[in-house]
Amino acid sequence: MNNKQTLANVAVIQSGLSAVNHREMAEPKTGFLEVACISGNNLLENGLVQFNEHDLKKVYVEQSRLDGHILKQYDILLMARGSNFRAALFKEDEVDIPCIASPNIFVIRCKDVVLPEVLVSFINSIHGQALMDEISIGSTVRGLSIASLKNLEIFVPDIERQKLIVSIFYANIEALTLLDKLKEQQRITVEASLQQLMA
Repeated sequence: MNNKQTLANVAVIQSGLSAVNHREMAEPKTGFLEVACISGNNLLENGLVQFNEHDLKKVYVEQSRLDGHILKQYDILLMARGSNFRAALFKEDEVDIPCIASPNIFVIRCKDVVLPEVLVSFINSIHGQALMDEISIGSTVRGLSIASLKNLEIFVPDIERQKLIVSIFYANIEALTLLDKLKEQQRITVEASLQQLMA
């Protein structure tokens, strides 16, 4: 049986670290730590965070200001403003540097009630995106507030259904990855064929 709860009941939500705390330095100073700042460009449509070296913006932040802002395994990163409020799952074992979220991203840390993949799947679904649109504010650049997110009501399925959703989440990522590889392979094949025919 489905259980309707507010997001505040099933997760802790906070903003990314303000840009005023970021420093770019040639060499680190004492008391500062180099971190990767995850931005919207790192949040993939498939629900995962991308960690390509050239996509990671590295900054230095005073260690005393990092308290509670270093991302943890299975944190959910949600676009706070823009045309697409997509969410992505953070996996710290896929990156070798501590990470923080940019100020344009909310960090959602699930409690034991809901599996993070379930929440990412919900937010990225057509229904979830429609709810995000409903609670967003602004006309030129739409944005979400922590207060409106906390009051957002969602259905929390029983654990067996949650496990099924998790398996669908990863199966979908695998299928999309294979499709991307096929598309790239097709592009290379067509390019090679055209070069031969036009030579």
